[in-house]
Amino acid sequence: MLGAGPVGLVAALELSKNFPTKLVTRELPSREDLPRVEAVPASLLALLVEFGIKPQQLGVDDLHESRQIAWEQEDAIESHAPVAAHVERPSLDLALLQAVIASGRVSVALSNQRDGYEPVLAAARRNDLRLVDATGRRSVSASKKMQPVKPWAARTFLALRQSCSASPGLRIAALPGGFVYRLGSSRHIVLGIVGRHKTILGDPLSLERQLQEVGAGWILIGLPALAELIPGKVSAASVQWATDGAGWRIGDAALARDTLSSQGLAAGISEALYCAAAVRASGDATLWSLRQGEQRAKHLRSLEQLIARCRFGEEDIWSEYAEFVAREVDPKPIEPRVALEAGRLTLG
Repeated sequence: MLGAGPVGLVAALELSKNFPTKLVTRELPSREDLPRVEAVPASLLALLVEFGIKPQQLGVDDLHESRQIAWEQEDAIESHAPVAAHVERPSLDLALLQAVIASGRVSVALSNQRDGYEPVLAAARRNDLRLVDATGRRSVSASKKMQPVKPWAARTFLALRQSCSASPGLRIAALPGGFVYRLGSSRHIVLGIVGRHKTILGDPLSLERQLQEVGAGWILIGLPALAELIPGKVSAASVQWATDGAGWRIGDAALARDTLSSQGLAAGISEALYCAAAVRASGDATLWSLRQGEQRAKHLRSLEQLIARCRFGEEDIWSEYAEFVAREVDPKPIEPRVALEAGRLTLG
């Protein structure tokens, strides 16, 4: 097992119920990691409770079924969506790590070497070991990666919720060069600006001015000035997937979803459960491969539709991204057939 993010930790917990499991990682979750807030389906909370993790540990103090969105038009409208919870990382990562340690079934090996995964990959090839890769976008076991020629990035800012009047509900607004979003947990409000070039570059004052000029200033209401917020990480945000190579890839190592979908975390954890079921079934790679193909096709189709509805779709940055997605979208209708029932993969 490679990687100690939430997807890798859930996979380790599930696989260790039936197999000797070793988790190899370059770094473990830490309380010093910058907080991030992610939206997940409320149903995921029930799974986490099974691992002994309570919603309050993750900064969840409410459920959300509506959002404010300005996508096809400048003015924000209220849109209803499936009920979601806003969870904090690294709180989730640390809670899952504690569950892994408490299980007593997983051995953890920390490798700080630059090529620390290579000996594991080589041993897996040599000894025919079951290798599960949850190393995120690094996808160290893959030999081929697909992504836009000019990937998008996300730049985030953090505010303590108690220090501002901003609501924790999800807000999203399209921009000429990307989009901006905001959501919060019981402890933090996170503002993310996604795109390329000047959309995410520059000092906080110029970014704030830019949002005001394109009519997205409403998303800043209740927040302190950007210059007063805590700078978060800058990370890749556009779609990427990996194929070929050794092992079974899960989460972002297989399909890193566009940040716009806000479902990457939940989808990755779901994939960890599917992977464990496939390995239990004597390594049924056929259904596993079919399921991953279905998920990629579904996400790309959804992304294509979202881009097509964006009011800035004619802008170069958007049209370049749209062309990449269009080339990769399977024109055939998507009919998901692989399901997980009673811990087993089935073909519907």
